[in-house]
Amino acid sequence: MSIARTAPSPLAPALLALACACTGGDDGPSVGESTASTTSSASASSTSLTLTGADTETATTSVDPSETSGPCLTERECGIDQICVDGVCVDVFCGGPPFDDLTPAPLRARALRCASCDPAVLNLLYYVPEVVFVVAKSGSMGAETLDHEGDPDTPPVSRWSLLKPALTAFVEGHEASLRGGLVFQPGLDAQPYYDVSACPVAATPEVIVAPGSAAEIVAALQLAPANLAGATPTRAALELAVDHLSGTPEGPAKAIVLLTDAAANCDPDAADEAARFEVYDDGVLEVAAAALAQGIPVHVIGVAAPTGVTPAIVDGAPDGVVTAATLASLAAAGGGLPFVNATTPDALDLAFAAIAEALLPCHRELDPPPAHPDYVEIQVDGVDLVRSDECADPTGWHYTDDTFTRVEFCADACAVLRLADDAVAHYECPPGL
Repeated sequence: MSIARTAPSPLAPALLALACACTGGDDGPSVGESTASTTSSASASSTSLTLTGADTETATTSVDPSETSGPCLTERECGIDQICVDGVCVDVFCGGPPFDDLTPAPLRARALRCASCDPAVLNLLYYVPEVVFVVAKSGSMGAETLDHEGDPDTPPVSRWSLLKPALTAFVEGHEASLRGGLVFQPGLDAQPYYDVSACPVAATPEVIVAPGSAAEIVAALQLAPANLAGATPTRAALELAVDHLSGTPEGPAKAIVLLTDAAANCDPDAADEAARFEVYDDGVLEVAAAALAQGIPVHVIGVAAPTGVTPAIVDGAPDGVVTAATLASLAAAGGGLPFVNATTPDALDLAFAAIAEALLPCHRELDPPPAHPDYVEIQVDGVDLVRSDECADPTGWHYTDDTFTRVEFCADACAVLRLADDAVAHYECPPGL
């Protein structure tokens, strides 16, 4: 890079603020309009463009076509005191008060060449998110089977056998980019009886949120098949997850991912066993909403959750509900992603990919936005990334619109960003500023 870089300071927004505005005596077109006129003579022709800002403030550009260096795509291809307008390098005349925030973005962008400029560095890394996985290990996770491949010639598998490899792959694949914890519902000491012993939840998570916790989560998942028993105390499990995340330091994004096949029961206020097991515990919705109010969304993934109305029989599961619908309502109450009911490995992988995108987005906000968007360089772990406006280069990045307030990292670049130790945007200056 050609210029010295300086660290960001509290004055960065002011240093990068627009400083270009109007000259000329006519009122010109109304806000949001531009006019261009061409005149010819025997010696030369010229084109002028009047950019009108709020309160009739304008900036004017003009150029003698005989003096241009040719067509342009970005300002970098133009000379000092020129900008690229509609594919042509044109001179910029500056002076007067600045445009304000009401000036239409395209007009403001064209006048940015007039702005004051000081190089700055903007950090693009985010805190590593903290996630508690609340995982069902009730009796139905082991007893109920499904044809996960849609092939009658292959044996059916349990819901647990469908979930475990997908969750294992996710936590191992994202160990460096998130801090995970684990809560089982019910706990490992749950019993297969029609009483309160089917509803325990541990006093502390099976795995606390911490860096490098993937191995502990995988080890805990290995233990669960020895005791796939009990009911579905989702309310108590979510309360434990929320309490745990509320006690971790502020800063990182926090979330809960609920993985289950059943509607909540085990109401702690149930009057008898029938009320404990055969009635849906709608108190779980209040817990999810409270979590969201604390900035902790609850994402819900169904593991082959039933889609029909449950029968009114004594079976330890809520009667007269559509399990998948109760889980969709829970996801909505918790402000999570739209509910997904996965019945195949591919569907689970896609659901986890959506979780990754929510927790580890491929875009970053630029605050303040650059005054000279064509002079922004982005580095990840010291490597310059190419600007690729249509993501033709998957290792590149691009602005999402002409306000230049957000950049999107293309597929390969995003994968690198999620594991990066350093990512910065260098705000540089055009020649002459």
